[in-house]
Amino acid sequence: MERIARALREFPFRYRIVLPLAAFASGILLSEHITHSWFAIAAVTPFLGILSLYVPGLRFFLFIPLGLLFSSPPIGIPAQNITAFSAVTIDIEGDVYRSPEERERGSRLFVDADYVIEDGVLKPVTGKLILSTSKPVRGIAYGDRIRAIGVRVKPITNFKNPGGFDVKRYYERQGVYATGFVDGEKQIISFGRDKPYSTLLYSLDRLRLKFGYFVSGRFPHPEAGVLNAITVGITGGIPRDLRTEFSKAGVAHVLAISGLHVGAVAVVFSSS
Repeated sequence: MERIARALREFPFRYRIVLPLAAFASGILLSEHITHSWFAIAAVTPFLGILSLYVPGLRFFLFIPLGLLFSSPPIGIPAQNITAFSAVTIDIEGDVYRSPEERERGSRLFVDADYVIEDGVLKPVTGKLILSTSKPVRGIAYGDRIRAIGVRVKPITNFKNPGGFDVKRYYERQGVYATGFVDGEKQIISFGRDKPYSTLLYSLDRLRLKFGYFVSGRFPHPEAGVLNAITVGITGGIPRDLRTEFSKAGVAHVLAISGLHVGAVAVVFSSS
């Protein structure tokens, strides 16, 4: 028992990174239960700063407000945010800031909006939104500039379940404030890669999509969907009943394997 007690006392000094990491994680967890996290940061940081000056051994507590800061949503919503157009049907122009997701029915596009067109008038906007389509949209990759026609925008709201996951806060941390829906793939117009985006990442995402289309065209269904999921992370071709079977067998995590994981394994075996 004495050896265990000594080991526990020495642990924070031998592994100095543990306490700061624990404090940082505590700040992230606290932000889930604090409504006004920015006020908590402003109130706690000076106190912990003074405490660390007088007790240097407690400096790791300063990582608590850092964790709060890391996980706190932005303060307020800009006046020209995309949510200001939630009551009307508009056209939206912006950049695809993340690789699109193909679902069993339709696609999801992650768009950083720059402009909306309302009644023929071009208006500047800010904010990101998740754009869903009724049919799969192909040929659009990370970094593409697109225009979506006839979009009905809706602010992200939480479910009514008490104690449920805070969806609104989760997306606000990412700067996403709204969702939109487009009826049909022909309502999406692509203008190609926007200049601020990396040519390398754009080319890699294009290559990933081309591989997915090749597999879908050459292999039978649903085998093609499974192959795409475990190689390049395209999961839209897997039927719902097959996903259920994977879950029942306890191997649903296999479908979450991405091309990055497969590439890492390939590097390990090729270098051995």
